[in-house]
Parts: sequence; C-alpha cells; structure tokens
Amino acid sequence: MMDANAPRKKSKDMKDRLGNLPEAVLGHILSLLRTKDAVRTSLLSKRWKYMWTLVTNLDFSDSLLYSGTRRKSRKMSFIKFVETVLLLLGKSAIQKFFLSCSKENYGASRIQTWILSVIRRNVQSIKIRYDGMENFVFPDLIYNQDSVAELKLRARSCTFRLPHSVHFSSLEILDLRWVTFQNERDSELEELHITLPALNLLTMNNCELLSGNTLCVDALALRVFIIEEDRDKNGTCQRVLKLRAPRLATFRCRGSSSADVVFIGPSSIEDAVLGLDTEFYKYKVDIRSKMSEVACPLLRQLSRVKFLTLGSGTIEVLFLFI
Repeated sequence: MMDANAPRKKSKDMKDRLGNLPEAVLGHILSLLRTKDAVRTSLLSKRWKYMWTLVTNLDFSDSLLYSGTRRKSRKMSFIKFVETVLLLLGKSAIQKFFLSCSKENYGASRIQTWILSVIRRNVQSIKIRYDGMENFVFPDLIYNQDSVAELKLRARSCTFRLPHSVHFSSLEILDLRWVTFQNERDSELEELHITLPALNLLTMNNCELLSGNTLCVDALALRVFIIEEDRDKNGTCQRVLKLRAPRLATFRCRGSSSADVVFIGPSSIEDAVLGLDTEFYKYKVDIRSKMSEVACPLLRQLSRVKFLTLGSGTIEVLFLFI
C-alpha cells in the first residue's frame, strides 16, 4: 500500500538535500531564477530567509507586476521591491543586471540611482529598457568601470555626457538605442572620442550627437557594426561618425540614416548591407537629398567588399546623386 505521506516526505528530503549544498552552489542556482522567484525562496525556512542575497544576477521587470488593476499600488510595489533587493544585497558583486521599465515613468533620478548601485558592484553585464518620457543621464561612473563587458540600453530618452575622451577597456558588446551623446561641458567641441579595445559588436539605433558633430570610435577588435535609424529626429543636421576598426568584417546600415560614416584606415569589411528606407520621406526632398549625399561616399568606401547588398531605397537615393 502506498504511504499517503510519501510525497510530503519526498519534498522534505529534496529541500533538505538542497539546503545541505554549499552556499556558493546555492547562490549559483538561485541566480538562474528570476529575481522575483529567488526572493520567494525566503519563505521556505529560517535558513532560507536571506539565502537569495547570494544571487549574482538581478532581473527586474515591471511587466511581471501589472495586470491592469491597482496600477498606482503596483508601481510603488515595484519600486519598493527593487530598492529593498539592492539594499539587502549590500556590497555583494553583481555579474548581470537586467532592468525593464515599460509600464510606468519611475523618474530619471530613481533610474540613475538603481544603475549607479549596480555599477559600484563591479557588474559585468547591463541590459536596460526604459520607456519613460523623462530624459535621464547615464551615470558617468561607467566611464571609470573596467568590469563592464556588455552594455545594452534601449531608452526613449537617455543622454551620455562624455568627457572629451573615454576609454572602455573591457567592453565587448555595446548596443545603444535612442541615446544622445553630449559633451559634458556643453561646449561645442568638434570631436568626441571613445576608445573600445575589446569591443566585438557595436549597434547604434537612432543615436544622436549634440555639442559637437563628430563622434570618433577607436575599436581595434570590432567585427560587426550595425547602424540603424527609424526616422531622422533632427532633419538634415550634420552628424559624422569616424570609425577606426581594422578587423571589421560585417557592416549594416539600415533605415533613414543621415549620419556620415567614415572608416579610418584600410578596410577589411567582407559583408556589407546598405538598406536605406526612403518611404517615410517620400515628399521631403531635403532629407532624401541628404541621404543621397551620405550613401555615395559610403558606397565608395565599400568598393572592396566581397558581398554587397543594396536595398531599393539605397538605389533610389543613389540616382539622386547622378
């Protein structure tokens, strides 16, 4: 006859077996869970109450807390949850940090504080989605942080206030969407310089330049560069991106890009795609003309690539230059 208490005993044995594991192993296991679920393990027993503070990965998403009801209370609940977790972790090192704020505007200063908190913990990977309308300035402490290897930022309005020259020694992946680069002194410098010796992948989507019209990127290890624009926010403004990347193999330019891309030094690009989109600017001759002025010099720089793909919009604007 089957013992009615067998399932309960099996569950208890499993819990005891997990509880006997070294804390380092438990921390690794809990880090594989969403932070919300890791914190819930504090209900298991007294020993597990603060076990979740061993996690090295943080995953905060406000979409997990919204169901269309009690919106204000859920917003405050998310804020309290994030700030309590960051407080109880103390000075523990963080490997990965993911933050998605897609439901509410939590305020620029609060977002900055959260990001700053994990940067101080030698974080290696930062992924942020911020849909708030209020512009926030990314903490400048990131410029002095050698631990960050991956930075992915998708924001409606975010500014990087750069000194004249910035050096990211460990950054391997940089994916920026809707980011504005600005000189920290608000003076009109001709060029801003970023050095990224370990960078392998660079993606820039709808990024802008203020306080100077040229961004110089030095990335000796870069293999893939993607630049995209859904629309031109500043009309026919002049923007120049100078890229020194002697190992660059793949280049993608899509959308309505009106930024001049200049490759410094010998080109090693093997695969290139120019997919300019002119449909949105069907009746805007000035912008289409600017796209033409950008496309032709760029195409000349790609004369030695092995594989070249031109979109229909690119071919259209090239004819405007003839």
